[in-house]
Amino acid sequence: MILRLSEERLPDLERLVRSDPVYGPRIWTLYVCYGNRYTFCDIWLLLNEDKEAAGLLSRYGGTLTLIATPGVDYEELASFLHGYPQELEGMKSSLSPLFPFFPGITPEETTVFSYPASLAIPELASKVQIEPALKKIFPILATCFPEFGAHSDPNLWLVDTSARFRKNLGVNFLVSVGRHPAATAAITAIGPSSGIIGSVACLPEFRGSGYAKDCVLACLKVLRQKKKTAFVLSASEQVDPYYQKMGFEAVGTRCFLTLISSY
Repeated sequence: MILRLSEERLPDLERLVRSDPVYGPRIWTLYVCYGNRYTFCDIWLLLNEDKEAAGLLSRYGGTLTLIATPGVDYEELASFLHGYPQELEGMKSSLSPLFPFFPGITPEETTVFSYPASLAIPELASKVQIEPALKKIFPILATCFPEFGAHSDPNLWLVDTSARFRKNLGVNFLVSVGRHPAATAAITAIGPSSGIIGSVACLPEFRGSGYAKDCVLACLKVLRQKKKTAFVLSASEQVDPYYQKMGFEAVGTRCFLTLISSY
């Protein structure tokens, strides 16, 4: 059974969010910022045959996120997902049982990295600004990630990023060279036990100077102060060495499925 999350099931939400420290922060942040109060965001509980919560599914804009534990009815979930022709994302362990139900779709995989708690965080070599004017950050992201720039509304991005900051569930960092914004990184979601670092970007003319690395280090320092485990969801294997060189360790695999409606 798949039910929209209700207030009386919030203990189930926290338990399941803690079961997945990589995607738990994303769903937790969506709940705190938006819940089920808006048309662009939904959060569902996946119940097992004993009517106990065994999984979480969220929808934010065009992206679905899945957290699954033993007992999820994948046949029912697959039928439900056929009505949502969107991108589905989650850990491979959560998504792989769905693969037989979508035989014509090839899953994409990338690596999940974590920064060891025992590893010291180096000092920053650059002056990193915390929570700068967000209008300075979007152009960096749009330049470095053309697909993001082509399909993202700057105003909606600003509203969402601001909402996360107000709820203490997101932090942005910026390095500028003179008056020119050069590099950025952000803590994009914070859950009960972990946080996600993302939006790591540096304009081409400033690459090789360590500015983006310093932004990542600033993220790590904040998460360690909050006693949260830090995770990075790699965009592709080409950037994996960048995080490994900083000390991050591979801890898992995430998957994407681009779903096609059967209706």
